[in-house]
Amino acid sequence: MSCGKLVLFVDPSVLRQTGRPLLKEFFERFTPLLPSRYFLPNPRADNEAYFDSLASVLERTGELPDGLRKALFEVETLAEMSRNGGKRAPMMEMAGLGRQFGPGWILIR
Repeated sequence: MSCGKLVLFVDPSVLRQTGRPLLKEFFERFTPLLPSRYFLPNPRADNEAYFDSLASVLERTGELPDGLRKALFEVETLAEMSRNGGKRAPMMEMAGLGRQFGPGWILIR
């Protein structure tokens, strides 16, 4: 799989607009896929560096598990399609279209 560059998921301001609860729900689905040496930052409210840290982790797309990488690019593609249609929607809500990424993985309810 090609390792392109993420745009939205590596922008802390976009992640901040998306919000901790939605990001937490999204990334929890991929935690079992992450190698033990790899971790995502804790989304607790008292973690002031969460959005910057998450953006930094996601910049290393080549190190992410294939399922997570594919889902991130799919969500960004959906968000971009929405923007091009003149309608702005939070990137994670775009995943709510019921798309599946691998057996049994549904991104957002």
